Amino acid sequence: MFATKGLTGYVDVRDLAFSLTELTERKLWNNKFIISAENMRFDEVFSHLRKNKNLPQVKILSEGKLKLAKTLSQISRIFGGPYMSEASYQALTGKLKYSNEKIKNEIGIEFVPVEKALDFHAKRFDKLTTENNSSK
Repeated sequence: MFATKGLTGYVDVRDLAFSLTELTERKLWNNKFIISAENMRFDEVFSHLRKNKNLPQVKILSEGKLKLAKTLSQISRIFGGPYMSEASYQALTGKLKYSNEKIKNEIGIEFVPVEKALDFHAKRFDKLTTENNSSK
């Protein structure tokens, strides 16, 4: 229901498995590759998923509100409860962009677009959930 405008890289698990298999078969040891299809904001990803489920729009958490939540969560931490670490805050607000050019050039992969991957896996999840609920 809530998201930030933080940015990160996403990849379909099928592309990840393919990439790792290809790199292994080509014996490309001791190399570093970024396996990422696209860089997208959290609010874009969550909005896409919610739209397909006919759920209300995602509400954007501003950095100010997130800072407040982080500060207040430190009180919870004092009592041994859950809290937001600095790393979590940075992940939610960061704007990291990842380049997939090296892996694309090395093995010639064309990544599944993130929205298509989300649609595929959401349908599979719904199907598995329905099957599991009907077998009970």
